[in-house]
Amino acid sequence: MLVAHWMKAAAIFIYVAATAFVLSQCNRLLGPPRLATAIPEPRVEDKETVPPSPILQRAEERARERKEHVKVLARQHAEHLRLEAHLVDMLQSDIPAALADFAGAAVRFRNKLSDLKHLKTAEQWEREAPVKEALKRARDLTGEWYALDREAQKGRDGPTLHAPADIDALTQRIAAFKRGGEDIVEFAGALPALYPRVPKALMVSAIDVIARVALPQNAFDPCRDPAACPKPAPKPFAAEVPPPGPMPTNLKLPSGPVYCVDRQTLAPHRSVALHEEPAPDSFVISRIPAGTCGLTGTGTRGFHEAGFAREPWLEVIDRDGNRGWVMTRYLRLRR
Repeated sequence: MLVAHWMKAAAIFIYVAATAFVLSQCNRLLGPPRLATAIPEPRVEDKETVPPSPILQRAEERARERKEHVKVLARQHAEHLRLEAHLVDMLQSDIPAALADFAGAAVRFRNKLSDLKHLKTAEQWEREAPVKEALKRARDLTGEWYALDREAQKGRDGPTLHAPADIDALTQRIAAFKRGGEDIVEFAGALPALYPRVPKALMVSAIDVIARVALPQNAFDPCRDPAACPKPAPKPFAAEVPPPGPMPTNLKLPSGPVYCVDRQTLAPHRSVALHEEPAPDSFVISRIPAGTCGLTGTGTRGFHEAGFAREPWLEVIDRDGNRGWVMTRYLRLRR
């Protein structure tokens, strides 16, 4: 073999070796980096012995509490919205329907008063039943509405105020209605709009007066049948101070004193209620302005018990001839 042939073979070998070296360096540069030493994974026993950070734990607890509190507030707000919607629905449907039924029963009874003289006493009393049942439904629905409204007040942004102007206007309207100044259906139809603006006691009085205008005066007297409810004779008293021990329902005192509504216990623009019974929730016959005199005492005294407190009441006759009960603390003897 010639020398030229050996040189050509050596050149080919060098070219092949150089190509292989270049290719190996490209694979190293283009491939993923190689770590000199691998990081060892922590052992299971090392993980268990590392204590958790109290700060991180408390932060996680606060985050969970905050999320739960937000959920509670959302539920309360949704419940309040449902309650307010239910109150509006009652004022738009249930209460007007109940008052309309009540007014219709009262009008039907009055339209048939001429038929009562042909009936026996028991049958006459039976004719009053539809009016009394409708009255009970209206009163129960009114009590339910005011109870729900009292619960809804907790979630309202502002206070629930009963305007004195609305209260005085309804009080005057009740007095005019008793004198026959307004139709029963018209009077009852105006009441639903006043529910949020007047207190419960005044609204119940407005409902009660419809039945008292339509029915006989003794319709609600449980003892109008003397045989069914005999009344014991009251025990006379000579002193104004009640005796120790249990209080009797009525005490007979000397009759004839004339009283005035005390201005010191009532603001000048206020008035005191003349109730049908010695109880704050009984029917309000009329309202007497502060400073009014000429209330004649009948000599009968009663006591209303509320828990451990006993509130004394006096039966008086106002200047219009209305006979009713007033709290003793609002009266003073005329000088």
